Amino acid sequence: MNNYAQDVKKRIYDAGFEVEFEPDTHDTMNKQVRNAQLQQFNFILVTGEKEKINGTVNVRTRDNAVRGKVQVDKLIAKFRLFRDEYTRDTENVTFDS
Repeated sequence: MNNYAQDVKKRIYDAGFEVEFEPDTHDTMNKQVRNAQLQQFNFILVTGEKEKINGTVNVRTRDNAVRGKVQVDKLIAKFRLFRDEYTRDTENVTFDS
């Protein structure tokens, strides 16, 4: 699973966005999500087997609002839109469009 997460990280980073990934953690997924929320990351991307098969990530906000599964390319496009249009309240934007 780490290979897919590394690939997602690289694609987002290569698109010009900051991204962190800790491949060698022994924390549970819930603990990792909680730590990311406490560190105030705007978006937390969760990957698993289903996401790998579908080429998606599961998007959550730091307020633990689940935005659902999004194709990685669409996510990068949405991040570009946020940046280019200076979207202030990105946590309340939908990702399905």
